[in-house]
Amino acid sequence: MKIAVISDIHGNLTALEAVLRDVDGQSPDATVCLGDLAYKGPQPAACTERIRHLGIPCVHGNTDLYLLDCAKIAPTRPLPEGINMPGYLKWHVDQLGQENLAYLAGLPFEHRMDADGVRIRFVHANPQDAVTPLRPTTPLEKIHEYVFGMDADWLIMGHIHTPFAFRFAGSQLVNTGAVGFSLDYDWRASWALLDTATGTVTLRRVTYSIEDAVAAAAAAGFPFGADWYDRALRMGYHN
Repeated sequence: MKIAVISDIHGNLTALEAVLRDVDGQSPDATVCLGDLAYKGPQPAACTERIRHLGIPCVHGNTDLYLLDCAKIAPTRPLPEGINMPGYLKWHVDQLGQENLAYLAGLPFEHRMDADGVRIRFVHANPQDAVTPLRPTTPLEKIHEYVFGMDADWLIMGHIHTPFAFRFAGSQLVNTGAVGFSLDYDWRASWALLDTATGTVTLRRVTYSIEDAVAAAAAAGFPFGADWYDRALRMGYHN
């Protein structure tokens, strides 16, 4: 079975549409989204509606929870205590509207699939919460804590905007990278194609028009500013 996995759209409709075209070109049997649909991009409502209307199974990301917290809407699973809410949330909440916020509130923490004898667990950041990053550089004992007892052969994640794939203790760990906002100094959008029949993972990169994304930011009155957005997208990183 071929499964496309996208994550971290972050309100960048231009990048999302480019990735969806690339996904269609690979003819997957299923597509899954790992959350962070709206925050820190100029088109939060359009991106949320695109995933919602396509009926793509989606889990919530940390910034989806931030938006719900700002809107005073209870999600299916709350944030860990002690998380500081980032600024500019209200602009995104106002852009989303009640229907999209209700959709975000209903997103689950995880999604599971079984295919070709492979048990797959899809989460945003790690199997325990949607905030704490799991990286190849995470201490081995901590990775073991995440992987041990997760009841899956493959763990598919987003959150850190940096793609990777490696095996650990017999499990396949994959990060899709980000659709809407790369943080690994490669500006291109990223997504993952899983093939459970062959046991392979392909990390794909997709070019898109940064000019169109920045124009959308300028037109929307994006609170971070079109100039900041332009620099951050082109750099593939931001402070």
